[in-house]
Amino acid sequence: MLSESIDKVLELQQSFSADRTELMLERNHLVKKVIPNGMMSLIETSDMALGLSANGSGGIGNNAIVPWARIYDPNSSPSAQEGWYVVLLFAADGSRAHLSLNLGVTKIKRHEISGTHDVAKRKLELNSLGEPFDSRSAQEIDLAAETNNLATLYERGNLLAFSYDRGNIPSDKQIESDLIYLLNRLAVIQEEQGLARGGTEVAENADELETLRQRIHWAPRRISAVIASLFDGSPQIVFSGPPGTGKTFVAQEVAKYIVSDGPESTEEEESRIRLVQFHPTYGYEEFVEGLRPVANEKGQIEFRAVAGILLEIAEAIEDDGKPRVLIIDEMNRANLPRVFGELMFLLEYRDQKVSLLLRKAFSLPSNLYIIGTMNTADRSIKNVDVALRRRFDFFSLGPDVEVLRAHYGSGNNNEVGESLYSGFLSLNAQLLEDIGDPGYAVGHSYLMRDRMERKSLESIWDRQLGPLVADYFSDRPETLESYTLETFWPDA
Repeated sequence: MLSESIDKVLELQQSFSADRTELMLERNHLVKKVIPNGMMSLIETSDMALGLSANGSGGIGNNAIVPWARIYDPNSSPSAQEGWYVVLLFAADGSRAHLSLNLGVTKIKRHEISGTHDVAKRKLELNSLGEPFDSRSAQEIDLAAETNNLATLYERGNLLAFSYDRGNIPSDKQIESDLIYLLNRLAVIQEEQGLARGGTEVAENADELETLRQRIHWAPRRISAVIASLFDGSPQIVFSGPPGTGKTFVAQEVAKYIVSDGPESTEEEESRIRLVQFHPTYGYEEFVEGLRPVANEKGQIEFRAVAGILLEIAEAIEDDGKPRVLIIDEMNRANLPRVFGELMFLLEYRDQKVSLLLRKAFSLPSNLYIIGTMNTADRSIKNVDVALRRRFDFFSLGPDVEVLRAHYGSGNNNEVGESLYSGFLSLNAQLLEDIGDPGYAVGHSYLMRDRMERKSLESIWDRQLGPLVADYFSDRPETLESYTLETFWPDA
């Protein structure tokens, strides 16, 4: 566990020596290998991990009095001496560790540090990721090494940090939450128009990308990661997450961006987007092709090969060469290996051909984009075929209070006030505590209306959220009793 490794380094810090002692060799192995790998493993299923790397240092030549392990973008921070990154800094006396959003300050002048921090804070505020900061976070850190110049620089470089005391290191789950919190802010600070992590170009038309951002209320870098994934030679992704996190809506908006030929959407463009919803009886015949009863010119019934939705789209692309998007809603509710059949191979090898059940030499067009959605509250997601998972890039959509804030900050009316957001956070925190699985959280889109007032909130609870929670706790009535509108929105 990462938390145990952090605590062990803090314990070893109390025996600090500049010499290569056995204890220091163990410390250096933890900060250079074990902890960086542990930090990356916590976020590996998140789209935040795209293009990021991790490393650590116990010192070069001699052991450093303040060892560190960081997560960074190699393009914007090729070394710990420059650029922004998220770093775990260990206090010299072993009293605590700080998970810090930090600026490499070795290569910039001392008087420029505060100005660079101010610019970063302004970016966070403009993107609704500034105040109020998490109440557990701090804007100053103490590395207990007053006479060490490098430690002083680390302290100056800190913009925002979570501190963990030796002997009281939080769980890996909490560290994961803190990491993602800081990485979200790192993404905003680093974002460059038209670039994804790793320098991938994703948009020739900045206006269209900005329209997409305004529609889904995502940070540009997060959008860039999705678009870059679709254009990386394996054009199929999945949005997974709890109910109400906007998976289908985001899929539709991304699809519009892909097929767009200009700033104004047209009927012809929208006709190049198809949506199908999978269900337990959905099969290969409907998705790819199959024999179906058809009346001939004499009125007699005969069986003919009929193209399914995927072949219809592929044939349309062959006719005009224009890109198309297939959205597969509730993807995990069908028997996926049966539905996809031979297409499992073509998803990975778009440039090759295979024989289908009723036709030979078929290939999937490279400009056929597939976007699936999966509900993590549906237990069938745990049974998704491993081979299929390998052929799709997965992006997790969780409950996002910042999307909710952005919705009401863009012209919609929230008469409930700040308690709408605090109640939303409280409800999800309670669900996580009682169920222990973030896949059963409640998404922000339940609370997104043109106008939100007390009456609207009551209706949403009575008709949507209440019944959903009741289903979660159908076998635990004593727990369900504590889930009422008044519990989470007493002042609404």
